[in-house]
Amino acid sequence: MHAEVRETVEGQVAWLREIDDKAMRTLRFNAALLGLVVPMFSFAVKFELVAEAQAFYNPHVALGVAALVASTALAGLTYTSSSIESGVSSEDIRTARRQGLTDAEVHDVLLTSYVTWIQSNRKTIRWNSVLVTMTLLLTIGAFVSLTLGLTSALVTDLPEAITYSAYLGLLAIGIASQFV
Repeated sequence: MHAEVRETVEGQVAWLREIDDKAMRTLRFNAALLGLVVPMFSFAVKFELVAEAQAFYNPHVALGVAALVASTALAGLTYTSSSIESGVSSEDIRTARRQGLTDAEVHDVLLTSYVTWIQSNRKTIRWNSVLVTMTLLLTIGAFVSLTLGLTSALVTDLPEAITYSAYLGLLAIGIASQFV
């Protein structure tokens, strides 16, 4: 039983590390993208090119930047909220030695501790899974919105059907992500 329980905890730890890795990669990607998008607007203001860049100040770009900022914040929250329970601490070992526990008693205490760790990790996995899903959906939404914003700035008559299709597609992805 001990080996089976330990394998469960190790699997949970690996799963949480994978979620953290996704969150960190998304955070880096978003930071790089924000590092490109935001300076362009401040550059236009600084060099009085606002009139020339006016077409790029549209609701799609604003929504894309907002989604990117929200996604970045959620990625950071996902990464920092991981609380992994994975094994005994040095204090646990000292306590067991001080109390003079037998191997059988230590084994029983350890199995009871595993229950607590598995439950704690399960809560963390559930919470972080929701956060990383929202993070990725916002990143996709930001990319779509920024693409629509840039396209509508460059193409004077962007058909509304494209805009509606893009946002309906995002809605469909959001709904589908809840069932996968």
